[in-house]
Amino acid sequence: MLSERLLTAALGVLNRGYLASTPADLDSIPGPQVGKRYVLYAHVPFCERLCTYCSFNRFLYKEEWARSYFADLRAEMRLVAELGYDFESLYVG
Repeated sequence: MLSERLLTAALGVLNRGYLASTPADLDSIPGPQVGKRYVLYAHVPFCERLCTYCSFNRFLYKEEWARSYFADLRAEMRLVAELGYDFESLYVG
């Protein structure tokens, strides 16, 4: 569909400098509460095409962006685990 391709191209240009990720600062994350159960949601914001109806935070897939994002995501997950969090489930979306 032409409108989808145009929107995807336009958003790709606009988002080029927007996606910047850095690992979380451990000082700003509180430790887990004793006896409380935790689950983790990891958002994967990359799509081959950007659908006009989707309201999720998303970006056109670019390999260099995805590599950087997932490296930072892994580092952040390790940092949170070092704080003592033990997640019962992982949800990816």
